[in-house]
Amino acid sequence: MLKAVRCVVLSVLAASFLPLVMSAQQAPPSADTFVNSATPNVNYGSSIVLAVGSGATSYLKFNLGGVPAGSTVNKATLRLYVDAVISAGQFDVYDLPSSPAWTERGLKFSSPPPPLGSSATGGNPISVTAASVNNFLLIDLTATVQGWLADPASNNGLALFTRSVLPYVTPDINLTQVAAGWSQLASANHTNGITFSAAGTTVPTIAWTGTTPAGGPDVSNNGDNCLGWQQSNTSGNYGDTSAIDATWTQGQNNFRACGNPAALICVQQ
Repeated sequence: MLKAVRCVVLSVLAASFLPLVMSAQQAPPSADTFVNSATPNVNYGSSIVLAVGSGATSYLKFNLGGVPAGSTVNKATLRLYVDAVISAGQFDVYDLPSSPAWTERGLKFSSPPPPLGSSATGGNPISVTAASVNNFLLIDLTATVQGWLADPASNNGLALFTRSVLPYVTPDINLTQVAAGWSQLASANHTNGITFSAAGTTVPTIAWTGTTPAGGPDVSNNGDNCLGWQQSNTSGNYGDTSAIDATWTQGQNNFRACGNPAALICVQQ
């Protein structure tokens, strides 16, 4: 997988009005770091590289104060310089929800990091091979930057997250395949349901997931997620662990009293 990125720049081509002016802005990250599951209590904010791979996810934040007020963004491109590759693979860029906030010198795997939001590439992962070393990756982030400028409070940065190409299986002795890889896991078309625990016992079919059918975090803070998981006297939308369609994370009409316990689905790659 991609091991390290050394240079990161966000380039923004914007048009401001009265009079019409085209301007190009380049913004290095205002904050960047990565977390590693192998060293959960270590902060890598002082590192000169960003690691992406199995257990390692990088986080970037950009200050767009240099873009003139009232501008229309025509193009925004994230430019990453690949310093090293251990093995070929894919990663994707994810927009982060506005909460919780994070800092370069405070983020650790044990913090925990912010949840992944929607794919900033529209679900089109970036492939990395040995030929990528000492070259730039150019990633279109126009829609993401347009959204940040329209709602500055939504700008909590990005995550570079590795997509696994290995199968996802149940943790019991049978190792029943649930999905052939990350793409299928994040889709609404699984091979089998998640029906067994690591102990080999049948799991409950009802699970609190905090995940929308589209695969993103449920940050709606409404009745779907028990009012931000703060209220037990209301109802919430749950997933069906036996389902092989989108209802495995959240059903359209699956509501349960929030005071009632339910299973949690843990995904490890």
